[in-house]
Amino acid sequence: IVSEILMLRRVASLKKRAIFVLPYVSIVVEKMRYLQAICQRAQLNVKGFYGGSLDGIKEKFDIAVCTIEKANSLVNLLIEEGALADTVCTLVVDELHLVGD
Repeated sequence: IVSEILMLRRVASLKKRAIFVLPYVSIVVEKMRYLQAICQRAQLNVKGFYGGSLDGIKEKFDIAVCTIEKANSLVNLLIEEGALADTVCTLVVDELHLVGD
């Protein structure tokens, strides 16, 4: 929860994007719904990017909640566009201990 609070503060204060990375689709969906609920009043656009999601990585977002694979694609896209440093203020990698499983 500390990482979520810090991420939300940075997104709100710097007016830049954040990427929240999780290892499994089920955790991504749960976290995306949670963040959408708490960010609704602040009018922050939370998108979920994972295999089978309806959102494409080129869609506009303030906070992207992604699986590791989609986060890799998103970061590569932003690097190709030359927009990574200018648009992303925070990268959170949560549940890192589950990656090796």
